Order: sequence, then C-alpha cells, then structure tokens
Amino acid sequence: MQEKTIEIKTKKPFNWGSLSAYIFYGLAFLLPLFFLPLATAPFNAAKAFLFYIGISLAFIFWLFDCLQKGKIQIPKSGLLLALGGVILAWFISSIFSLNPAISLMGMGYEIGTFMFFLFCGLAVFLVANLFRNEQRVVIFYLLLLLSSFLVFIFQLFHTVFGLTILSSTIFQAPTSNLLGGWNDFAIFFGFIALTSVCFFEMSKFKRAIKGVFFASVLLSILAMLAVNFFIAWIIFGFFILVFLVYFLSASFYSHSSSFAEERGSASGLPSLSSKIITLPLFILLIVIFFILARGLLGGFTGTLHTSVTEVGLSWNSTFSIAKHVLKENPILGSGPNTFLYDWLKYKPASINSTMFWSVRFRSGISYLFSMMSTAGALGALALLSFLGFLLYYGTKVLSYFENDIRKVILFTSFLGSLYLWSFVIFYSPGFLIFALAFLMTGILIAMLARVGKIKMLEINFSASPRLGFISVLVIIILMIGTVSSLYLFSRKYWALHSYTQALKALNVQGNLDKSEIALTRAANIDAQDQYFRSLAEIGILRMQQVLSKKDLSKDILRSKFQNILGIAIQNAQRATDLNPNDPLNWMELARVYESVVPFGISGSGAFSIKAYQKAAEVSPFDPSPYLGMARVSLASKNVKKAREYIQSALKIKSDYAAALFMLSQIEAREGNLKKAIQRAEQTVFIVPNDIGALFQLGLLNYQDKNYSSAKAAFEKIISLNPGYANANYFLGLIYDKQGKTQKAIKLFEEIEKLNQNNKEVKLILKNLRGGREALSGISPPNEFPKKQKEPPAKGVKGE
Repeated sequence: MQEKTIEIKTKKPFNWGSLSAYIFYGLAFLLPLFFLPLATAPFNAAKAFLFYIGISLAFIFWLFDCLQKGKIQIPKSGLLLALGGVILAWFISSIFSLNPAISLMGMGYEIGTFMFFLFCGLAVFLVANLFRNEQRVVIFYLLLLLSSFLVFIFQLFHTVFGLTILSSTIFQAPTSNLLGGWNDFAIFFGFIALTSVCFFEMSKFKRAIKGVFFASVLLSILAMLAVNFFIAWIIFGFFILVFLVYFLSASFYSHSSSFAEERGSASGLPSLSSKIITLPLFILLIVIFFILARGLLGGFTGTLHTSVTEVGLSWNSTFSIAKHVLKENPILGSGPNTFLYDWLKYKPASINSTMFWSVRFRSGISYLFSMMSTAGALGALALLSFLGFLLYYGTKVLSYFENDIRKVILFTSFLGSLYLWSFVIFYSPGFLIFALAFLMTGILIAMLARVGKIKMLEINFSASPRLGFISVLVIIILMIGTVSSLYLFSRKYWALHSYTQALKALNVQGNLDKSEIALTRAANIDAQDQYFRSLAEIGILRMQQVLSKKDLSKDILRSKFQNILGIAIQNAQRATDLNPNDPLNWMELARVYESVVPFGISGSGAFSIKAYQKAAEVSPFDPSPYLGMARVSLASKNVKKAREYIQSALKIKSDYAAALFMLSQIEAREGNLKKAIQRAEQTVFIVPNDIGALFQLGLLNYQDKNYSSAKAAFEKIISLNPGYANANYFLGLIYDKQGKTQKAIKLFEEIEKLNQNNKEVKLILKNLRGGREALSGISPPNEFPKKQKEPPAKGVKGE
C-alpha cells in the first residue's frame, strides 16, 4: 500500500510586536487631532493622557513579544544611555525637590516632570526597537501627514469661514486650534513642511505620492503664514538652508566622484543639471522674504484675526531666575516642574511696573534653560549630553550612502528631530512638539540600527537558566508596574474630568451642590491642592448662602455655619499641606478666615493675617497678600494697621489700583474728602475702565459738590455698562441740579423699569414731573451715607 503523508499546519503565533507598532501608528494620527473638553489644559492634558496610555499599552505588548520570542534586542546606543541619564537625573532631583509630588508626576500632564521624561524615554526605546523597518517608518510619516491635512482643514473652516463643528466653548477665538498653542501650530506645520520637502526631493516615490508631499509643503507654508511666528520662520529657514546645502553638495559629489557614479542608483540623489532650481531653494527665498517683510504680513494676520502677542519671559529674566535657583541649589535645582514657584520667589521687581505683574509663568523663554534651573547642574549635564549625542549621530547619518529610502528616512528623521529640539532650546512649546521630538529621535536610532551604524545587543533567555529566570521576572515586574501606571493615569483623568464637571455646574448651571459633589470626587480620586482650594472656595459661597436664609432658627443657623466653616478651613489647610509653595493656597486659607472676621469670631483675624503673611513669604513681590491684610485690619476696626499694610502693598507696586482704591475709601470714611478724591483719581488713571473705581470717583466728587467731574465719571460708567443703575441714579440727580429735567426724568424712568417696587425712585419721578427738586422730601445720599444701608437703586450686573 502507498503511504500518505499528513501535513500538520502549525498556527502562526500572534505578533505582539506588530500590535505595539500599530499603537504608534495610532499615536501618529491621533496626537495632533486629539483633545478633551476639560476645564484645565484641554489640549496638553488630552494629548498627554493619550500619549501615556498609548506608550503603556505598546510597552506591555512589546514585553509580551519578548516573552514569546524568548529574547530581547536593544540598540547599543549612546543616545539611549544619555536619555537614561536624563531620566535618572530627573528622578534624583524630584526626590529632593521642594515638592516631590509635583516634581514626580504633578497633575499628570505637565511637561518636565519625572513621569514625563520616563514615558518619553520609554517611547524612544520602543520606537528604536519596533521601527527598524522602512515600511513601518513610511507608514508612520504618512499617517502623521494625513493627520496634518485634517488639522489644516479644520483650521481653515474655523479661522477663515468661522465654522466650528466641535466644542464652541474651547474653540472660541480664531486662533483656537487642535494642537494647543497658536505658535505650536506654526512649529508643527514647519515640521510637516520640512519632512515633506525631504521626501519630495530625495525619495523615488511615484509622481502621485510626490504630489501629496508637494501639496503638504504648500499648505504648511500657508499655515505658518497665518501664524507669522518669527522664531518659527528663523528655525524653519535655517533647516531648509541646511537641507539645501546638503542636497546641492551631494549632487555635486554624485557627478564628480566615481564612487557616486557606481552607486548613482543607490544614492537616490537627482542630477544637478535637472535640479538647478529646487523646491527647497524656492522655499528658502520665500522664508527670507517673510522674515524681512514680517511687519507687512501683519495686515494678512489682521484680516484673519490671527495676530496674537504671546506673553513670555525674556532671556534676561529666565537667566536671572536660573541664577538665583542654582545659587541656592546648584546640584539638583529646585526640582522638576517647579519653575512657577521659582518665578514667584525670585521674579524681578521691575515686572510689577508692567501689565504682566500678576502672570504666573510656568516656564521661561526656553524650556531647556527652565528645566536646567529646576533640575540643577546634574539635569543640565544630562540634557547637554543627550543633545551632544544627537549631534554626533548626525555624522553617522551623513556617512551613509547605501539605500535610497533608508537614506531618505535617516536624513529626514535627523533633520526633523533637530528642528523640533531647536524649539525646546529657544522656545517653550506644548506637549505635542515635545512628543514628536522624542518620537523622531526614536526613529533616528531605529534606522541607524537598521543600516548597521548602531549595533544590537541581544539577550537570549535560553542562554542560561539563571538569565532566563531573571529576565522573565523583570518582564513580569515591568508589566505589573505598567498596568499600575495605566490605573494611575485613568484616576488622574477622571479627577480632571470631575473638576471640569464641577466648574460647569458652578459657573454655567449655578448648582452649588452638584459642583461640591464633583469637586469632592476629584479630590478623593487625586489629591491636588487645586481641587481642595476650590472646595474651600465652595465653603465660602456656602456660608454666604446659609446667612441669606431667613427661615432658619439661630441655633440651626449657627450649627450649619460652624460646620461649613470647619470644612472650608480643613480643605484650605489641606491645600497648603499639599503645596505650601503656591501662594494661592495660603491666600485661600486667609480668605476663609477673613470671611468670618465681621462676625467677631475669636482668632479669625489673626489666623487670616498669618495665612496672608505665609503667602507673602512664598511670593514676596506680590502686593495682593498685603491688601488682604489691610482688608482684615479694616474689618477688625484697625485703620492704622490697614494703612500700614496698604503702604506695604504700594511699596511693592506703586500703581496698585486696588490698594489706591482702598486707601481712597479709608480717606472718605475719615472725612478726608480731598485726599479720597486724589486717591480715586490715581486709581482711575491706572484702570480707566474699572467701573468700581469710576463709581467711587463719581460718588466722592458728588459728595464734594463737584458735579461736572462726577457727571464725567458716571457718564463713562454708563458708556461701559448702560444698565448700571446706581450710576444712572446719581447722574439723574446731577442732571436735575444742572436744570436738565427731561434728561433726569428719562434716566429715572429707566431705573424704575428695573425697580418697580422702589418707592424712592417713584417719589423722585413725582418730584421731577411736578417741577420740584428730585430729592425734595428725601434724605440726600451724600449727606447721610451711613444710614443708607443699600444702594438707592438695584439694577443689572456690575453693581
């Protein structure tokens, strides 16, 4: 008999490595597009959580792939080692930080934390291992290109045509975009243009695909033109020049060298005769024109309403902060993610004479120099080593001539990564730009390993039982740690989502109960000082709410009030415990105590003053804490002390409008009308459109019988807010005194519409219509200010 052979087909094992690569494909496409309707950092936070979750999943799948294959392959890269040094330096600096929790992870989405560098380093490591394949890299670039097209289309409809299909609360301004910052929009499209130029000029793709790259270049230039960001033009122009020099010099070399002739097909470089005028040369000339004609382009951005002046620190201010921090902590700095507190502590006094005196800068003009100051000399050395290795690897890229597409990818990845890292050095970009810089660095390492410029280290689990046991154990521990990080990120996102719900419930719906429940949930999930500070503010609102209730007995009212006060103090103190370096937390604690000073609660004034003093300690160049102390002193009937605190505030900021306004009120209370008017005039000079200051000035001039000056102040108020009833009230009285009876009647008729049950307004109208003085039979408000407990008329917002 003839024997039959039976073929047994073995099922091909699942490729976990490919699944990990697919996640990076998803990140390439989604990162530019992804956002969440969050109250805090809807773009940076959303992209950060997407990136961290994606990297965590990709790492888990890669570990599965290692277990399946029984081996680990790692590029023997000095750049990876340098990046590991950065991560280690950030960890050490975070441990010894002035606030380790903020430095290690913070709220989960900040740039510069240890967690940020850990996951960005992990991303570089994974990409370096997974993308040692030209096809994967090309797919990654094409997906990123497709995403940029969608971003451009969205921005075209939003900015040019005013059509927004997404959240109108987030995309309110013409410059609102999917990437985050408006300048980041220009940086991103500069990167897309640069990589597209490389592929267009160097690759051998079909004409249709090259047409896509050409269209991408044109659209990217238009996007950059809409932003007109000077630094982006300079850096983009520089790298186009670098590409042009390399491209043309390589073309000369391919014609003059016999070596190049032998490998002409492999080099992929076009002949010089057919490429005398290249696309990069044309782009370079355009960029130079845009740089020189930057002022003229203001008309274009003005038409689009995209002209934005970004508030940022100068180089001098950034270096000044770094100098103070490094003088105090030279090795480890103040700790990652703490630049804001360094700024509040060491900011130059001259900033208080500008309109940006109260801006809370979270980084300097350069993220690199900001992070060097917060991570100290150790962090600076690690970062410089990383950038040094990146430049060194450029020599490896330039020494490769073998394969067309590999050469294209190598040079594009090197140029693209350098372009993105340049903005880390000379600017403070958002999360997306950082993430792309790390991903491009990973692709560079992967392709250098692919062409043999970097050797691979292979760890085979079967080499020895001990090695196999240790390797599997480490992989399982890493899996557990990564899954734990996924859980941690999900909690932080849920807390931020709950915080968003709380703000919406309070500010949009006016629902205090719903807001407090959501805030409590956020604080329980992720203990952040911001959440507890908001809960303390809810407590102040609740106390006001309880006091307004007339249907409660005194005992119940007292009990409820004390309970709410105790919880508010507890929440404010929790905020200061979590972050004692943020003056906002001490200011909130002070405000909680201050809110009960008028009720004579024992010790409340002293506790409030003490909290304000702590705020002044951590932010010595902020006049606000001293103004708070002045308010508490006034509430405690200590006018002398209030004057001293106001003078302290004015010593820090001589044109502090709020302090001058309060001083004017004190002078008025003490009967110093002329001095009160002088202070009120100073206030209005500083803040000419402040309705409260204008009303104070108008009222004081009215009391001083200077009706022409009072009239000017009240008319200015009405031009700003026509429904401001109290300004209309006094202006009507002035018209009456000036004999403009019909004008007075018209104003009081408008007031009457908003005050149907106000007997005083009805009597004034009766007097005016009867030919008598408006206040005939009525106590004049300027003569009896103390008896008048409520405004003479109630109207719309602003009173």
